[in-house]
Amino acid sequence: MGRALDMPELAEYDTNALMLEHRAEIYELLSSRLKTDITAHWMDALLAYDVWCAPVQTYDDLMTDPQAEHNKVFWDVPIGDGGASFRTPGSPFVFSATPARLHRGVPDLGQHTAQVLGPDDDEAGNPVTAKAGARDLGDGIYQLPTDYPEVCNAPLWTYMITDGDVFGLVDPGITSTLEATLGAAIAELGFTTGQADLLLATHGHPDHSGGQGSWESAAPSARIAAPLEDTPWVESFDKQWTRFWDDYPGVMDLRDDRRSLAGLCVPEPSWTCCCATVTRSRSAPARSR
Repeated sequence: MGRALDMPELAEYDTNALMLEHRAEIYELLSSRLKTDITAHWMDALLAYDVWCAPVQTYDDLMTDPQAEHNKVFWDVPIGDGGASFRTPGSPFVFSATPARLHRGVPDLGQHTAQVLGPDDDEAGNPVTAKAGARDLGDGIYQLPTDYPEVCNAPLWTYMITDGDVFGLVDPGITSTLEATLGAAIAELGFTTGQADLLLATHGHPDHSGGQGSWESAAPSARIAAPLEDTPWVESFDKQWTRFWDDYPGVMDLRDDRRSLAGLCVPEPSWTCCCATVTRSRSAPARSR
């Protein structure tokens, strides 16, 4: 590169160790040098010495790039009802058996508000709350109400994904949620709690995973799942407390609230499915799917 750019001073950094140690100085040297001419000049100079390089493209450059066009990476995305569209890069990966595809276009302003948050009022003109019942999102997916207090000025929901005669729940709330809201919502959809196959916590916070243990008798064969990193939190409130609060003293002092917070999380689950690894400490039969 030093010869390509006519920069003999780069020879001082001719090992990986030296390049890493002095990368800030090298960056400044290269930045100053490359500013003295246009991109095309430096591309020709570098390629003449077989230095791997590529220009940083603008959006307009990308949209007219012949290689990107050849690889068919662009998608025409419909806007709203499809009366208009815009072109944008799609997936950079092309797989023959499972090609990436565009599922839907850009929504109009407010188009999905009712699906995500629910309508503002019911048929009688009364405000709809998080306890209004199950909401069909399509494709066998339902939004279920919870009894957890609103945070960040928005309600919290549990999501139910059905598959034939079984279903999974994403973030099944706190200890009281099963009895307070989920049982009735699940029955409303024609299922029983015993048909639960999977209880998935997206992470270990109490409002997402605290209710796992309350399903012990309602769905004894259900698998409990969580990311590997969050497994100790889901399995034990004491571990969660130590990891989250005690490890970060002064960030958020909730020591006086420990008892009430623990009440959101117990009884704690005794078996856990973490990604592809399943362990059980009960005699409940494993479901083969």
